[in-house]
Amino acid sequence: MVVTVSPEDDKRLQASLRTATSTFHQVTAVSQEALNDGLYYLFDKYTDLADMKVSSKKFGSIDATMTYAEIELPVKTSNYRTVIFYCIFDSGKLIVTDDEGEPKPPIDMSKWRFAFEVDFSTLDVSPTSDEHSEVKKRLNQPGDYSISRLFLDFKTHKIRNFKKDLSDFKGYQWDNVDLQSFLSLMSFWGDPEKGVMKDPRKSTLGYYLTTSKPETVNPPAPTFPPTLLKHQHYKYIAPGKTEPDTGLDLGKNNMLLYLEMTQNQSFPKEDILEYSGNFVTPGMKGTSCISRDVFFDAYLLRNPPISPTNSAGTLPPLLREFNRHAYAWLGGFHIWASHYTAGVQWSFGIGYTDWEPARDPSYFAWKRISPTKWEWSGTDSRSGTDKGVWPFHAWGDAQSFTHNTLWVDPGKNIIHLKGDSRLWAKLAYAGMGSGEESAGMQMTWEISISMDSVSEGGIKLNMNLPQNPQDLFTITKLTSPWSEAATSTQPITSPQDHPTKEQDDARVVRAAKDKGERTKITLTDMKDSATDAIKHINFNDMTTNLQESLLSSARFVISGGKDFFYKNPIFNNDGDLIVEAKYQS
Repeated sequence: MVVTVSPEDDKRLQASLRTATSTFHQVTAVSQEALNDGLYYLFDKYTDLADMKVSSKKFGSIDATMTYAEIELPVKTSNYRTVIFYCIFDSGKLIVTDDEGEPKPPIDMSKWRFAFEVDFSTLDVSPTSDEHSEVKKRLNQPGDYSISRLFLDFKTHKIRNFKKDLSDFKGYQWDNVDLQSFLSLMSFWGDPEKGVMKDPRKSTLGYYLTTSKPETVNPPAPTFPPTLLKHQHYKYIAPGKTEPDTGLDLGKNNMLLYLEMTQNQSFPKEDILEYSGNFVTPGMKGTSCISRDVFFDAYLLRNPPISPTNSAGTLPPLLREFNRHAYAWLGGFHIWASHYTAGVQWSFGIGYTDWEPARDPSYFAWKRISPTKWEWSGTDSRSGTDKGVWPFHAWGDAQSFTHNTLWVDPGKNIIHLKGDSRLWAKLAYAGMGSGEESAGMQMTWEISISMDSVSEGGIKLNMNLPQNPQDLFTITKLTSPWSEAATSTQPITSPQDHPTKEQDDARVVRAAKDKGERTKITLTDMKDSATDAIKHINFNDMTTNLQESLLSSARFVISGGKDFFYKNPIFNNDGDLIVEAKYQS
């Protein structure tokens, strides 16, 4: 299916989690604009951030008010864990001292902008602190996990090497001595031990969780909670351009990435995720991207041990159920002839039965054939011949076939599945009269799963079922085999090949029937097998698990104010799930 998208959306669909050697499992991309929203909230919450009062006998004093602070992500540099911090002054006075320690005339700081670099870092939040309780309440996430903050680490500030080209002193001309005094006073303000920024909460960009026990955080889908996490900045490149824009306004779509691994796996060898496309587009605050490896391979298409019913503590297999319970298979197939009579003893089935051949879980595993498509197929064939008294002889064959397909369309929120299972068998005889019995059946089905937003901010997977789920399946009669090359043909015989009447009288044709074995080839038996198989697909458990798995895992907390909730899920060109992060209203 061809989906027409805008140039902006097309670049978002190109954004990839893949490196040269591996894949990051999940990424949360937060726009520079959203990060600054968080700083605005911090200034509202901690009023002392706006009041800058610093004094020193040696250097002088600052008595000023900041309107707010902002950060810029320096995406044209390789300092992937550094930001440019802007002090935006509303008003104030700077007084520096002369060589005698006497104050010089006040310098007006109104509308000044002062820019310098500072690194961001992480710090665990004490589980006994009020802060931990507050963030955990906002996360609204049960389970055994730790909470960490991402904050501007003022131990790394580069105030003395400030960004002259990005600062604005409204035309004030510095002499070097006065400038150094000003920088000393600003350093006192930014002192990580004594200054206003000694409390990391006042420079926190966001909170996040990690866990070594993901099964406690999201029992239906333990592959989602992050077990390892790091950060970097990431550029936004507008359609038609080859380089990113930077600055407080022009660079507002550049991003900070939360790079996550799940299932206690290690990061790729590459330290950073290189640019491939835009995780956010203009006006979008953030995006979460879950790799197809996690969302499909480790979750929707997961392959737990096989059992007729899920035992306690076993994760339900979800979409593997269609391969497990809707596939056609063959057991034994025996053609016999005695005197001038022929028959068949054979077993077959659709999905699980007591006489089904033993299968390893890997037999039913979906296989990815492209970034956005998976399939599963199984085929089998049997044939046999036998001879009665010359010239009577019999022959026959049986075939089974299943082909299931799953795919997504980039830019859409729908998972498509369809399947085709077939059975065919024939018994024929000739030599003293001729005849045959044959029958064939085809079972087809098609279903879609929609990824929908819910008012609480999570994502729900809705399996679009008819009122009676068994109506998904269509069972029809086949009038001929689908693979002529696989069918047996009448064997060429001669008298020497056949038993004599005395030898035939002495033969034991076959012992009593095995469980599930049939002695006729009938369409009714085949249809009954398919109908029984459909009843084994537990749609109730499957739909419940799909609906609940992403409701609690799709939350992220920014500092000081509103929280991110996830909306508008779609799939990208790699088959990854991408979800827009919006502020909770």
